Amino acid sequence: MKLVREICLGTVALVAALGALGNAGAWGDVNRVLSTDGAPPISRPQEAPVPPEIPSDRARLTDSAITMKVRAQLLAAGLRSTRIRVSTKNGIVHLDGKVPSDSEKLTALNAVRAVEGVQSVVDGLEVEK
Repeated sequence: MKLVREICLGTVALVAALGALGNAGAWGDVNRVLSTDGAPPISRPQEAPVPPEIPSDRARLTDSAITMKVRAQLLAAGLRSTRIRVSTKNGIVHLDGKVPSDSEKLTALNAVRAVEGVQSVVDGLEVEK
């Protein structure tokens, strides 16, 4: 029993050493030596698969995520976003509604342009009189 354990430990050490060296030719030698006992051949350790790259169009934010970020940015800028309607299509943000002043309109447009994923802004905002 002790001999079997020593053989197993020696085999494990040999396989680990060969794996560390990455020597493909040596794996054939290991299989020739070990195949005499009727055991199946040892395969070379597999390398971890490389994940596929994400296509650039999938890396962009979705339109609904952009819309949510725009609404949050408008609130953070101190604007009442309930009076401004926001819609997004292919990264193009459409703003509609009424704002009390020209400065708030400019603040809204600048806030939206700063949001990640916004390609352009279509200004449909009106200044109340």
